[in-house]
Parts: sequence; structure tokens; C-alpha cells
Amino acid sequence: MKTNITLVIVFILAVQMVSAQVPKQHYFIVPGTMSYRLDATTNPPLSHPDTLVRGTYYGAASGGAMTGFNSSQYKDFSLFYHPNKADFITDPHQVDVLPKINNGGYNWSRWLLNFRMAYPSTTHYSYDTASKEQLFPLIIFMHGAGERADCWGGSCYGESNPRMWNNDHNVQHGGKQHLDAINRSPSDPRHWPGFVVFPQMKNGWNHGNGLGSYTARVIALVQQLIKVYPIDPNRVYIHGLSEGAQGAWMLFNSRPDLFAASAPMSGYKDYGVFSTDVVGMDTTMIHIPIWQIQGGKDTRPKPSSTQNKMKKLRNVGGTPRYTEYAHLGHATWNTAYAEPDFFSWFLQHSKLTIHGYYGVKAVCEGDEVNVRLGISKGFDAYEWRKIADGDTVAFPPSPERDNEIIADELASYQVRFARGAEWTEWSEPYTITSKTRPTAVVKATGSSALPGLDGATTVTLTTDQQGLYYEWYKDGNLYLHDSTLNAITVSDPGAYSLIVKDEGLCKGNESNKIYVSNQPYTGALPAKPENVHASPSSASSINIYWEDKSTDELGFEVYRSADGTNYSWVTTTGPNILMYSDTLLSSNKLYYYKVRAYNMNGPSAPSNVASAQTLEDDKKPTSPGNFVFKHFNYTEHRLNVTGSNLADEHFTVHTDEIVLSWEPSQDNVGVTEYEVYFSDGTLAKTTTSTETIITGLQKEAVYSFYVVAKDAAGNVSNPSNSISVTTVFEGLYFNLYGGGTWDVVKDFSDWAIFASGSVENFKISIKDGIYVDDDYFAFDFFGYIYITNSGEYTFYTSSDDGSQLWIGNQMVVNNDGVHGMQERSGKITLSAGVYPITVKYFERSGGHGLQVSYKGPGIGKRQIPDNVLKSGNKPSVTLPPAPTNVSATADNTAFRIDLSWSHSGSGNPKFEIYRSANGTNFSLIHTTATGIISYQDTELHPSTTYWYKLKAVNANGSSGFSSTVSATSAPDVAPPSIPQNVVVRSKSESKIALSWDNSVDNVGVTEYVVSYSTTGGGSADRTGTATRNSTAAKTQSQTATSNSNGITIEDLAPETEYTFTVSALDASGNQSGDSDPITATTLSDNPLPVDFVSFNYVLEGNDVVLKWTTTNEVNNDYFSIERAENIEQFTSIGEVEGSGNTDGRVDYEFRDSNPLNIAYYRIKQVDLDGQSTLSKTIRVTLTNVFEELTVYPNPASPNNINIKGYVPTEKDRINIRFYDTMGKSSLAIETDPNTLLEGLNIDARNNLHPGIYMVEISDGINKSQKRVIIR
Repeated sequence: MKTNITLVIVFILAVQMVSAQVPKQHYFIVPGTMSYRLDATTNPPLSHPDTLVRGTYYGAASGGAMTGFNSSQYKDFSLFYHPNKADFITDPHQVDVLPKINNGGYNWSRWLLNFRMAYPSTTHYSYDTASKEQLFPLIIFMHGAGERADCWGGSCYGESNPRMWNNDHNVQHGGKQHLDAINRSPSDPRHWPGFVVFPQMKNGWNHGNGLGSYTARVIALVQQLIKVYPIDPNRVYIHGLSEGAQGAWMLFNSRPDLFAASAPMSGYKDYGVFSTDVVGMDTTMIHIPIWQIQGGKDTRPKPSSTQNKMKKLRNVGGTPRYTEYAHLGHATWNTAYAEPDFFSWFLQHSKLTIHGYYGVKAVCEGDEVNVRLGISKGFDAYEWRKIADGDTVAFPPSPERDNEIIADELASYQVRFARGAEWTEWSEPYTITSKTRPTAVVKATGSSALPGLDGATTVTLTTDQQGLYYEWYKDGNLYLHDSTLNAITVSDPGAYSLIVKDEGLCKGNESNKIYVSNQPYTGALPAKPENVHASPSSASSINIYWEDKSTDELGFEVYRSADGTNYSWVTTTGPNILMYSDTLLSSNKLYYYKVRAYNMNGPSAPSNVASAQTLEDDKKPTSPGNFVFKHFNYTEHRLNVTGSNLADEHFTVHTDEIVLSWEPSQDNVGVTEYEVYFSDGTLAKTTTSTETIITGLQKEAVYSFYVVAKDAAGNVSNPSNSISVTTVFEGLYFNLYGGGTWDVVKDFSDWAIFASGSVENFKISIKDGIYVDDDYFAFDFFGYIYITNSGEYTFYTSSDDGSQLWIGNQMVVNNDGVHGMQERSGKITLSAGVYPITVKYFERSGGHGLQVSYKGPGIGKRQIPDNVLKSGNKPSVTLPPAPTNVSATADNTAFRIDLSWSHSGSGNPKFEIYRSANGTNFSLIHTTATGIISYQDTELHPSTTYWYKLKAVNANGSSGFSSTVSATSAPDVAPPSIPQNVVVRSKSESKIALSWDNSVDNVGVTEYVVSYSTTGGGSADRTGTATRNSTAAKTQSQTATSNSNGITIEDLAPETEYTFTVSALDASGNQSGDSDPITATTLSDNPLPVDFVSFNYVLEGNDVVLKWTTTNEVNNDYFSIERAENIEQFTSIGEVEGSGNTDGRVDYEFRDSNPLNIAYYRIKQVDLDGQSTLSKTIRVTLTNVFEELTVYPNPASPNNINIKGYVPTEKDRINIRFYDTMGKSSLAIETDPNTLLEGLNIDARNNLHPGIYMVEISDGINKSQKRVIIR
């Protein structure tokens, strides 16, 4: 590695500047710092105040004095100029001493500024600073007003102060982070592979022409650095903070040719860059990559102001990046430096990076290509070329500016530019491609057929499609042009649609249409849905079914009511829908539903009202997790409040009030409240939150608590872990604030808390690892001080910057303001006892520190020790020992694991049982009553190994954990019960909706499998001639699945009979048997000769009387009544003459005097030409009437189970079996129908344990299943 640092570097700037004029001069970079100091210490002697001395930066002997880190890696330099003497400085010693008056031409007005520079890492790069073979990027950092050469924070100084022209304070903010980036490995994405320069100004980054402004001097410095050092002129970047951000805005706006990217942070002014409401299309900033960083709590600038600037840029095609830190004020920089791509973001850009207006890189397919591309203006010449289909051709600049083109086809584009006579290489290609034209989806958030059944008179239309502009249309005509609204609220009838334009002004396809109608309606309205039915699916959901009687509906509106009177809109479905699942409902609650169809003209009449009650919720919530004592409650006292809500503050901690918190419980329906209990079971508090305050406690006492969760059904969770709280506060609480530029303590009294917690003493080091900045932070410390001897006490704070100390409501020490480390004190007379103590402190910039001391009777001056920061003395307590001899045994005959343990301590503690499914992550599952030393865990998954450990708990707290034991649960071999009562709820020409009763399972049903197939016979497709006694064969089965007890089977063939069965699956893959089959025939997709309105039956004695109703008969010859024993082989058992042609309602009936015990019936309607169609199929059961049997009470005690009801069977014996959730027969009973009629009482205490059982009742031919819970 060869490094060659030239002592005096002389070049003439020959390029004429734009905007910020820097005259042609001879410029000289000289090692060292110009100041009034005579040595490198922090207390140096000074030269005559009118004489500058070439030395080094302030405190260089110790690595710097104003940064908080060793800044010696940054070398120090000065910049000089002369208007016409190229040999003005040939030796740096020529400027060792510069009197203020002229001295042989060495007037120190030729000195421009001091700066610090860090070089690329010599560990990672080998280079010669005098060679241009390898070029490096450069960052120019613009410091804030607080780091200028004549001020430190709010304290400014003149020529008699050694800090004047310090050339060190400028690297305080960002200096260390840039060095860290330089020194990182090149493989680290946060490495910086180049130079970093920190110029220092004195009186502001003011704007102006010539070298009178420091911004112009920075331009001169940058150009001289590029000439002297191996710096890539296309990769010079600038960023700054506060006033330095203002300077950065000014510089890259005035010299867009010089800077490749900028990251301004918290800049208040922009020096006219945004002086007008509209930024011009030819703005110099359009093609400069900008990363603007803003504090959410900053007031100079306010977030709204900065956001408005970014909006102006984006509106004319700029693509700035904007980051806002909501919790920060003005001091955003250290958080920004911690961004993973802070340094790599700069490296993505160079002066040869082509920028597309609005960031457009793709145009919509089929659109004309008309994309404006450009790079920064300010160069001497530009050349553009296009690469398309393998050919490279020159491309003309735009008519307005030669630094831009208007791309006219899908191709790649390149640019190069000239600095004087020297041309750059060609840029990386900017490729424009095509993209799929987006199509927005418009949704209505309520009824679009106004007024709604909920009384709504308007409807909001909205889309989730992102875009720059939204063109709304009504009836094909433009309704809102280039709107920024992605949602509109309307009431006027019409068809509304939307076209979205993206950043490239690509117009998407027209969206779907939302038809809004309103009274008075015009045109035909759809027929209303009929036979609306609602059935519960779970404790929180209800399925709603309906028959679609309209042919032109656009969809169906579903309304819900909790009282049967006041309805609210739930959803609007698409057309041809037969079912909707309403979720997130309350358990065991009755709901009412109406459905209406709508078309473009308006709504149908509302349907009949259907109601259903959600299932009873028998699942308890999970235990609240991580129950903890958070802190004692405290009060913030605000005094002398100003109009801007600033105040003097002190705090009081209440040790008789505690704040408890926990993680929320989970529930299948929803937790409604939490109950916090004392350890003896006394209710302490009820709350709906996961945090509560318990008041009224005794001080210096010990309390234990636990919390449970409750749901709307009254189910109560297992208790949480127990916690013990001693009402003595030791140490201090703190509030940490960040990102403010405060001048006095009062300034942060309305600031948002960045972090809070507890600490043993007044330690500002607690912020380390929480808040990364070493400046711009503040603290509240508060707690108690324990005074043992009465008398006069003196309290001290030594701080940099301001601090205050309060005892109770009296400010004792006022050490406020921006200053270096200084001590202030105050006196107060105190009696023995405890007193609230508050210390408030803030650090603005520079050094920081806080020490709190006191002295008093028998106490010499000392830092306040930890052991007096307390509210009292803790009582002694005895904790129980951990449980021993813990064992876990799986019961393979029942679905559980049995736990037992021993306890050797005194008293009768409770025991907390913790379980894990992986041996690592344990959670509380149960808390026993006092003295219980066993537990049966039944809430298990099959074939799973579980680990357990326990704690003993008494009123004083808990023991440590016991040893860990494990056991593996039994496998699940029991399938769910067979789904019952499968019913066809509605159908269309291609869909059939089914419902059934929920199955039960020991683990839980995960889904239902619906199997279906077609059944031939008759005239399924109305193309052939019917035969009166045909049979059919079942085709290959298809399946569909549902997570609830309802489903709509789609894509069915019209006029086709299907057979359906349903089975249930559990989590272990066990599948129940199939339900009884049920048949249904899809409707015709052509007008039918007969409309079946209804088909049902009644029982009259031993006869089955079939009844059906038709409307609008056309050429109806007769009806053939068909019956089947097994649903697949129907035979005709009679005929009824049809009515030929009718346009009204006709009722028919047929009596089957020789019915079967179980039979399926359907009606085949036959035309005069022999074509036929089928009705739905119904099932009639005569002898299996087990459904009249009831098992009660339910839940039941094992010694009082009752079964009662009429069983019309020819058998004289009835078998009853109880099966547990493992499928094991636990109890078998034989009885007779007469006993069941009178009522059978069962005492099964020796056979049935608490749990869920299936009761199977059978006469050997027919059987039924009932579900019972034994408690």
C-alpha cells in the first residue's frame, strides 16, 4: 500500500458554477487547522486574537475534545484560495501564522474553512492518494448549527476561547458512525468504501454568490478534493442534519451536476427550493435521489411541512424516499445511521443513474410509450442512445432540455455527458418494459339497492387498488376526473365503475360495475328468495340458506337482527348464491335473518324471516399468560403549566396501589372479562383489559394474586400463574425521552415517553441499549428516599446539561439550562421517614453526565446510596419448597395423563402445573386447590409426548420448579359420530346447498367430506322418452369438503339427480361412516313445463299422504309417484292426472296405503310428448322414531341419567350402550320399550367418569345416537 499525502495542493478551478457562483480561483488544501491555539491540548495558550495559527484540531493530543469518541482517524485540513496567484502557497509553513492585517499578501481572508477527512480503509484497499487509477466515492457531511466553529449548543464564544475554530465539534454527530462504516469489512452491507469529509462553518450554511457563503466554500472544497484525490466525480454524496440538512438542500439544488444523492435530516429551511405551491417540471431536484428523514415529534420542521415538500416533488415526477420516526423529535440522525441500508443506499446512485419520471419502468400493454427520462442538468453536453432489437442508435433529447429524453418504445436507453471536453462512459441501461393492465375491483360497503332494510339511504363504493388517480364513472360517463379518492359515497341510481391510473398514468381496465338503485324503482324487480333457512354451525357462526327464485339478480343482500326488528346489512353476495356463513357471532344467542335479491332496477321484496340460535359455548378460554406485577401506580404532578402545555413536574409513587398485567386469553367466541383474585379466592378486580390497578393495599405487606378469563357464556379459564407482591418500593422508576433539542427541563414535560422502567439509582447509563444517541435525551427519575435521622439535609446535582431535584412537592435543587458539568445544591429540613424524590435531567449535545448526592445529620457528603432509595422495609416471608417425586403416567384406556407428586413443606400450598409439547416452552395449564397432590390432564392431542413441571404456591409466593417428567398420550382411534339429518336446503340448475347436524369427536372434527354422484333413470336431461319403471346405476363419486355443517356443491349438471352422503374427519385422520344418503335434482336451465312449488308428506294412521303444489303447467300429462327403499332403485307406485295447461296454483296429493318402514319418494312429471322432469326426493321414516327419545339432564351426574320416550318397534328388547371418546364401550344396558316409555333411570357411578359420551340406542334394526356430557 502506498499513501502519498501532498502537503500543498494547488489547482485552478476552470468550470463556471451554476446558481451558487464560485469564481475562478486558485485553491489550496493545506494540512492542519487554522485557529488561535498554540498547541494541541484542551487548555492551550492562545495567539494574539488577530492572528491565525496553523495547528491542529482542538484537543488533538487526546484524540479530540468535542466528540465523545477518538476522532484522530479524521485528518484535519484547511482550504485557502487566491484570485490569480497559482503559487500563493507552495509550502504549508507559509501559512503557519496569519495576522489579520495584510502581510506580504498573506491576508487571512484568503483562508476559507477548516475540514476533517477520513480515508478509505487501508486494511481493505491498497491505493495511492496521488493516483487516479482507482476512484472512490465521497460523502460530504453538513453539520448542524450546534456544531459550528463558534458555538457549542446554546453557548457561543469568540476569539479568546480555545474552542474557536475547533475543527472537532463538526464530527460529533455522525463522525463515529462513518468511521465504523469505513472500518467494517467490505462484505458487510453497512461498509463505506470511500472518503468522508466534514467541513466546518462558523455563522451558518447561508446561501449567496461568491466565496462569502460557506455553502459556496463547500462547493470549492468538493471540486478541489476531486482534482487532488482519487475520488469518483460521479459518486459524490451529501447529507446533513438540522441546519446542515438545510445546507444540503441548498447545495444539491444549486449544483445538481456535483452531487449524486442526498439524505437531509431534520432540515427546517430549504432556502426557496419549495417557495411556490407547484415545483416546476424543470426543477433541478427531479433527478436527484433524495432520502428525507423526519422526526414525528419535531416542530422545526413539522412532519406536515416535510411531507408537503415530498408531495410536491412526487407530483411532478420525483421519487424521493421519506422516512418518519414517529417517536423522535429533531434528533433523528443516529436512528437513521442504524438503518441497514443507510450507506449502501448512496452507492445505488451515481451521476450516470437515469431517473424515470414517477419511477416509471413499465407501461401498460398496448399503451403508447411516452416516458420522460433524465439525469441532472448542469453538464456541458449530453448524448443519448436507444438499444432495441439488438440495434443501438442515437436518440434525440427532449425539445425542452437536453438532459432528458422522451422514450418512445419498449427498449433500453443509455446516456453519457461531458465535463468540458471529457466524456463519461455510457450509463447502465434504463429498460422500459410492458406490464399487465390492472383491473380494479369496486366493492359496496352496504346495500346498493336503496333504501336498505337497515334504513341506509347512501352507499360507499371503494377499491383496494392502489393508484395515483381514480376516474369514477356513472352509466359510462365520467363522474370524477383524476380524483385522489379511492372511495365515494353515492345515492343517485346508476351503474358505477372505476378506472385507476398508476404513477405512469397507465389507465387500468374498467372495473366491475356496482348498480345503485333508489326509489322510485323503474323496470322489473327480481323475485324474492324463498324458504330462507338458518341453522347454527358453531358457537359463533350460523349458515343461512335460500332458494333462488329470480333469473336476473345481480346478487343477494343478507341482513341480520338481534331482536327481530332492527336489521343491519351483513353482506352482499354475487348472483346464483344459495348459502352464506355468518361468523363472529355471540354464543347461545338468537339471530334473525332476511335476504333479498337485487338487480340493476332495484331490490326484491324481503324474504321470510329465518332465525337460529348459535350453539352453546362449552369451551373455556385459555389461561391468561405471563401474569406479572408491572409496577406501583404513580401520580405525575404538573405545576406552573404554560399555554403550550409545558410544566414543572414531580412524581409520587403509591405503594398501596399496584399495576398488574397479563397476556390475553384465547377463546373460540371471545373473552368478555378478566377477574383478578387474591390467593384466598377473594375477588380483587373485574376488568375487560389485560392490565388493572389494585388499590387499597396495606404498605409493607405481602399479597398474592391470580387472574382468570371469562367468556360470554360464563366459561371460566383455569387460573393464571400466581404472583406475589410486597408493597415496598426499592430503587427508582425512570421515564426516558429522546430526540428533543431542549433548553430547560420544562421543555420535555409534554414529550412522549420513549422507554420506561426501573433502575437501582440515578443512572443515565440505563439508556445504553435502549436509546442509541448520546445526545438529545432526557430522564425522569422518581421513587422514595428513606431518612433515618431528623435534621437539615443538603442535596446536590452535578449535571451536563440541566437537572432539578424535588423532595415531595418542593424543588430543592435547580441546576437547569444548557451547560457543561456543573454542581448546584439546595437545603431542606426533614424528619425521619420516607419522602418522594424526583430528579429530572436532560442532555442536549456535547458531553453528558449526572450525579446526585446528599449530606445530613451523621452523613457526610456522598452519592445517594442504593439502600436509602426505598419506601420502607420488606417483611420476612417463607416460600414453600418445590414439589418432589413428580410422576406422569399415560392412561391408555382413557384419553389422559395422570400426574402425582409429594410435598414435604409445612402448610397446604396450591400447585401450578406447567406443560410443554417440546420439552422447552412450558405454559401453565392448571392450578390445584390447596393440598391436592394429583391431577388428571385430559386436554391432550393423541400420540403426543408431554413434559410437565410444577411449582408450589402459598400466600407469600411460589417455589422454584420441580424436576421435569414426561409421558405420551394414547393414540386416537375413535372416529367422529356419523353426521345426522342431512337436508337439501336449496338448489339451482348448477348448485345444491346442504346442511347437517354437527358430529362429535373426542379430539374435534376438523372437516366434513361430502361425497356425491349422479343417479340415472327417468329423463335427467329431458331429451328422451321416459319409461315408467326404469332403474339406474350410481356413477363414480366426487367429493367436496367443508369446515362447517353446511356446503354448496357447485358445477353440477342441470336437471340431474345427485345422491349425497356426508362423513366427518377428525385431527387424527379418523373418518366416520357415511350419513344416510339423500338425493336432489338440479333445476332445469330451460323453462320447465311445470314449476314445483312444494313437495312434502303427512302421516295419517298407517298411510303416507304425499302432497305437492305446482304453478304454470304447460302440456302436463300426468305425475308418476316413485318410491325406493335404498334411494337408488325407484319404482312407480301410482299415477295422478295432470292439469294440462295452467297459469295458477294447483294442489295434488297421493296416498300410499302400504308404506315401507323407511322409504324415499319423488314425483316424476310427464309431458304430453313423453318428456319428463323429477321433483326433489323426500325421506319418510315410520318405525325408527328414536328421535322421540330424550336423554336428560344434559349435562348429567353419573348417578342420575334418564332416558325416556316412545319407541314404536316390534322388538321387545332395546340395547343401550355408552361409548367414551376413545370409542370404548363403557356401559351396556338392555331394556324394553315400555320401560323407556315410562322413563329409565341409570346410576352409572361405577362405570362413567366425567367426560363426553355417545349413547347408542338400538332395537337390532334401527338405531340412534345421542350425545351426553357427564360431570
